[in-house]
Amino acid sequence: MWKQSCAVLTLAGVLATSQATASELKGIWAMLPLKSGVANVIEFTENQATAHGFDCYGKGESEQSADPETLKYQHADSNITLSKDGKTVSVLQIKAISAEELTLLPVTEGLANDGISFIYRKVSSVKPLCELYQEPT
Repeated sequence: MWKQSCAVLTLAGVLATSQATASELKGIWAMLPLKSGVANVIEFTENQATAHGFDCYGKGESEQSADPETLKYQHADSNITLSKDGKTVSVLQIKAISAEELTLLPVTEGLANDGISFIYRKVSSVKPLCELYQEPT
């Protein structure tokens, strides 16, 4: 359940920006591993996003993906709203986007961001970037 929650949170992060078009978001994006080892991968289609949850351990090893989670998204202004079964799951905003990299900020109404951001790289297959994971010291 925790992996799915992380997958939803990071998925929410991937979907936010008023400047990103559907064609720019289309494809597969792999998240740079967090200190916790979470390194999810997101697949975007026209109006759906599928999150694959991964955890990295040690020297580039990874667990198998948790069951993928599919969400719908809507893009308005600088926000993307993610929903499942007609209920809003999350809203995020993009900090930067290019053909190769996407940086997202989680948006929580009434709370400051506290510098949290998720960085994704465009990839050709659903595979986490565990080779970039560094265990906290």
